[in-house]
Amino acid sequence: MNNNNGQNITVENNDSAQTNNSNNNVVNNETNNVVNNETINNLEKSTVNTNENVIVSTDNTTNENNANVVDPMEIAPNESVVNTEKKKEPSNAIIFIFVFVIFAFIFFIDDIVNIFTEDNYVYFNGGNETNLSSDNLVGGYIEVGSKNSYMKLEDIRFYNFKQGNEGEILLNYLSSKSIKNTSNLSINILLYDGAKTLIYKEVFDVKDLSKDTVKQYVLKVDNNVYYDVRFAKVVIFNEKEMKEESSIICNYNKTDGDVTVDYSISYNFINNDLKSYIVTKKIDAKVNEGDIYTKYNNELISEKDNAIKNNISVSDDVNYLNYSVDLNSVSSNYMPYYKINTLPYTINYKETLKGWICK
Repeated sequence: MNNNNGQNITVENNDSAQTNNSNNNVVNNETNNVVNNETINNLEKSTVNTNENVIVSTDNTTNENNANVVDPMEIAPNESVVNTEKKKEPSNAIIFIFVFVIFAFIFFIDDIVNIFTEDNYVYFNGGNETNLSSDNLVGGYIEVGSKNSYMKLEDIRFYNFKQGNEGEILLNYLSSKSIKNTSNLSINILLYDGAKTLIYKEVFDVKDLSKDTVKQYVLKVDNNVYYDVRFAKVVIFNEKEMKEESSIICNYNKTDGDVTVDYSISYNFINNDLKSYIVTKKIDAKVNEGDIYTKYNNELISEKDNAIKNNISVSDDVNYLNYSVDLNSVSSNYMPYYKINTLPYTINYKETLKGWICK
């Protein structure tokens, strides 16, 4: 190109310049990409051992190699996290302990029952919870002869049960309050043999019981009770126990020569106290004569007359006698087989000695 002075002027081609600029931009872009890729790789390596999510921007418009670390919860709040931790299986030790506890409970069930019986006074032979405490019991019973075995009922502690002189069972009692008449408390003192069969019962009866004063109480008992006693209790019977009915039947069968006798007496009890009995007696003889027959027949006649004399209704026939006795209403002149409130143990003991079989 000529200027006004006639000089040739060389002008660089704009396309070449633009080409160079483009090439420079490409180089710069490649350089930025290399830097960004290195940054990404470095960031990935730096986050291998962490649980954080890292997001890297490769935008060319950002500063310092365009790498930004962003809180993943801000960008992807709904992104779920997969828990790869394995669920823990139940330990074999726990299963073993559970099975062991069950077997131990079954094996020691009797001891467990005794513990609850002693602490809460819920006894299988009667008694309710009325201001009661106890200690050193044997299966819920006070051991006769043990100084450490006791029960406390209605603020009265009963302890030191022991055999005194023949026919006497002794015990100590101590009250934490003064009581005018203990019979109103309806506390029963019960004695048992080694098999825990009830052999004696008496209402605790003391007039003007002093506070904090140790006293001795004496139970007058038969010799069989005196020698058989092993355990004791103090109880207040609940309404159900007071009305509980039971009975035993004693039979006597004997053949004497040509005469066979068949006797049966049914004894009826309420709360183990005798209240009534029914007598049935029969004689079977080949002939109604002879000394043996006369002996048994006279016994029936005498018993029949005694019952009628005391206004007891009797059903009789030849060689047969049947009647019932209500001990609550019988005449005071009548001599019953056993007095009212006699225990089954006493009847069974005495009738067995006479050859009767009681069930």
